[in-house]
Amino acid sequence: VAPETTAAPETTGVPEATALPDPGAPPPPDTAWSGSELSATAPPDPRRGLTVELQLGFGSLSLTDQFSGGDSWGGASFGLGLGWFLDPTLAVSFRMTSVSSTDEFDIQRNGGLIGAAFQKYIGPRWWLGAGAGVAAVTVESNTGGDPTGRQGLDLGVRGGYDVWRRGQHGLSVQAELHRGFIGEDGIDQLRMTTFGVMLGYQYY
Repeated sequence: VAPETTAAPETTGVPEATALPDPGAPPPPDTAWSGSELSATAPPDPRRGLTVELQLGFGSLSLTDQFSGGDSWGGASFGLGLGWFLDPTLAVSFRMTSVSSTDEFDIQRNGGLIGAAFQKYIGPRWWLGAGAGVAAVTVESNTGGDPTGRQGLDLGVRGGYDVWRRGQHGLSVQAELHRGFIGEDGIDQLRMTTFGVMLGYQYY
């Protein structure tokens, strides 16, 4: 008996249809921009290392003693800082601020501080700061005579919002409040309060 043979399937000469991709399926991952390669090409945060601050604006200076309610004067406000960003959100610095005013009697008063401070970003553009140092007030007549000055303890807080940034440069609108305790306890003690609203430049 001859062995059975299986007939080969008939061919029509028309190529078989291939399956089309599902239009609703997600695209395949782009391996050229995934994983560590993506993080390696991301720009670094510019807030690192050395930082320099400069502020200019308007402010007020108030002095009170044990016997009076105190007096206040308006004038120019100034700030300068030199520091270091420990990480992209926290900086420590050495700062100087001052409010200078001249009244109708041509008497100039200056109140300010020199001390240490920190700056902490609490969001992409909002930040807060605080510091402590030496408060100083000087009174000088522009018509002659030697200026008089006194020193004491100063505590201050500030806050701001970055309105413009490009690379390592930024501009911010900020407000700063300081309280100075000048002189010994008793009739000679003064309380100095300075407040300023300023436009600030910062390099980082």
